[in-house]
Amino acid sequence: MEGLVKDTRIVMGDNTEKKIQLVAAGDLVLTPTGPRKVLTSQLVSNEAKCYEVEFSNGTKLAASGSHPVYCDNSWVGIQGLKVGTPVTCLVVTVTNTVKEAKKRLVEVVEAVKNLFAKAKDDAEDALAEGDAKLKGIQFVAVVSVRELKRPTAIYNLTLEEEHCYFANGMLTHN
Repeated sequence: MEGLVKDTRIVMGDNTEKKIQLVAAGDLVLTPTGPRKVLTSQLVSNEAKCYEVEFSNGTKLAASGSHPVYCDNSWVGIQGLKVGTPVTCLVVTVTNTVKEAKKRLVEVVEAVKNLFAKAKDDAEDALAEGDAKLKGIQFVAVVSVRELKRPTAIYNLTLEEEHCYFANGMLTHN
């Protein structure tokens, strides 16, 4: 069973963030192909074995062990991440106006599309130079992975026409 822990921040379709337990059916969530409607938002389990991953940019993400994140052109469950593994991260910028948010959203969607279109060797070359930035996307390294001491409630989203979304800035899969 896959899911993210309570209070995980989901990047919404307007480039704001909302805690996963507050995301509701009908909300728009940012995906690699643009904003998509949430079909279901559900509590998956009240007692899942979870892991917390810390990344080189200071971000942390906690989820069930099998919940996948995008790294090195493939999906890897949180539990399987190793120190040094590059993970795709969205650089979220807080905006003050709707116009700024819409402009930033267009840039981010375009950057994510470009990321998926890039060849594997291009990504490896960029990673060899350190954290690579691609118009709102960067690759961050896994610094640590630890099992949480207690079983934890987890949530997941089902989206219209898409299976990927950003959680605490990291590209995840439902």
